[in-house]
Amino acid sequence: MVFSHWIGLVLFLISTLSSPVHEFYVSICYIQITPDNQIEIKQRIFRNDLELGVARDISEDRWVFQDDSASINQVMDYVIDHLSLEIDDVEVPLQAQIIEAEGEGPTETINILLAGKLSKGFENHVTIESSILLDIYDDQVNMVHVRFSDFKRKSKNLDHTEPSFTVKKEELQP
Repeated sequence: MVFSHWIGLVLFLISTLSSPVHEFYVSICYIQITPDNQIEIKQRIFRNDLELGVARDISEDRWVFQDDSASINQVMDYVIDHLSLEIDDVEVPLQAQIIEAEGEGPTETINILLAGKLSKGFENHVTIESSILLDIYDDQVNMVHVRFSDFKRKSKNLDHTEPSFTVKKEELQP
């Protein structure tokens, strides 16, 4: 009887220790285009997933996010290399603003705030491409929400089969 309890405990520990931290792979990106041609982006990624992505990008076996300038620069390089935004077929250069951690444990996220400025007004369409973590997880989904001013929001789930999408300006207006 005692032996079966030990076997059960060992099997439980093995299944717990070998399972992933979370069983879904998603990042969320909010893009706000303001009437004065400013772009504000908030990218949320699970911390452990981001660490895997950065490690692969810098060819390391393991990488751990630290609250220091070197880690922040590596995170920014990763996000900017895997997220692009074009307005009317012109790429918008993105600059890092803030990186902050939110939550704790297996569901801790890293929030990356980016900003950009349009050289001219938003006239026709916006194209977003997000390959964040697509090379890590086969079932990764990057949820993207785009909003112009305070009008309607257009959302799309991006994955391996469709890593980008285009939204026409009229789809974001009342």
